[in-house]
Amino acid sequence: MDVFGAYWYRHWLWAVMVSVGAYANFLDEGMAHARKGEMVQAAALWERSCTGGNTEGCYNLGVAYMRGEGVKPNVAKAAALFDRSCRAGGMKGCMNLGVLYEDGHGVPHDVPRARRLFDQACRSGQAIACYNLGTLYHTGKLGNVDRAQAIPYYTRACESGVAQACSDLGTLYDRADASGDYRKAKTYYTQACNAGHPAGCYNLGNLYYFGKGVTVDYGMARKVYKAGCSIGHAKACLNLGIIFAQGQGVEMSREKAQYYFGQSCHQGNAKGCAYQKRYDEKRYQGEKR
Repeated sequence: MDVFGAYWYRHWLWAVMVSVGAYANFLDEGMAHARKGEMVQAAALWERSCTGGNTEGCYNLGVAYMRGEGVKPNVAKAAALFDRSCRAGGMKGCMNLGVLYEDGHGVPHDVPRARRLFDQACRSGQAIACYNLGTLYHTGKLGNVDRAQAIPYYTRACESGVAQACSDLGTLYDRADASGDYRKAKTYYTQACNAGHPAGCYNLGNLYYFGKGVTVDYGMARKVYKAGCSIGHAKACLNLGIIFAQGQGVEMSREKAQYYFGQSCHQGNAKGCAYQKRYDEKRYQGEKR
């Protein structure tokens, strides 16, 4: 089973809402320059927007400092801008500031403060903030691991379309003990996989492959492993190679096994590289004879 990734959604995204007022025009003009890759001009306009009190201008300028686009990278400045945006009601600013406090990046490491900021943004409808709040409980960063506390935040994020939250929610139910519920795990993995989340497909494939809460079904396992492999999950490629190597629910195929082991290796999986090498050596020896 994959380890869930609290940082998967740590993206610094531009604010694209269109506002009204003179300083909002600077925001919109900045976005027009950003779309053309003219980041120096965009950052200058967002600075004017922020100076005039536009929270989205402050937020976008903070993102520019995080990315080092149009300005020199400066995490401390980004944090100050996110804080300014947050204090003025910009919830994306609160969310990003929470990430910085959780990581101790540009600001002191302060997980309780990160929790408060995520909670504030989550209550205002920022689904990714709900997800990040769930990870604090899931990883035990607030003290002890608290899966029960993580569930409602992951659920809210999942229902709002955050595929990573659906996948991680599945891992909370994918357990053999009393707290496990393979039926729910399957539901959430399916949602994640259908939304294009690689680990969701991989973990769903494991349910079918090992018969956890369902009848062993190598055909379904192959289908969802293939989906996961196609969007970059190395272990899904590896398991797909094993299915073809062993002829599990499908005609045995050395060529397909070798192909998927190669895909797994290409995506950084050491076992995939080892299996691919083994097949390459056998093929070489066969050709030599």
